[in-house]
Amino acid sequence: MSDDEAAVNPALRNIVWNLQTTDLDEGQKIREFVPNDVTGVCYNHHHYRLEPDWHNVCWGSHYVRLSELKEVYDPDAWLHCWHCVG
Repeated sequence: MSDDEAAVNPALRNIVWNLQTTDLDEGQKIREFVPNDVTGVCYNHHHYRLEPDWHNVCWGSHYVRLSELKEVYDPDAWLHCWHCVG
């Protein structure tokens, strides 16, 4: 499967470690050491208040296309959650 065949951030397809934090300061230290554009985030365990760039880290370069699909197939936002596309 190529990086473009899944919705997740393409960076997640090559990760080696999974670091999880529960503190804003700890999360920021990790983002400074390893930028979000090369890491992504574990979609099931992140929280948008602890991850200010959650659109990018969850979906990466796929977010724009996923937003377009969301508008086509769910224009009234029936399928909605706090950390979903749209």
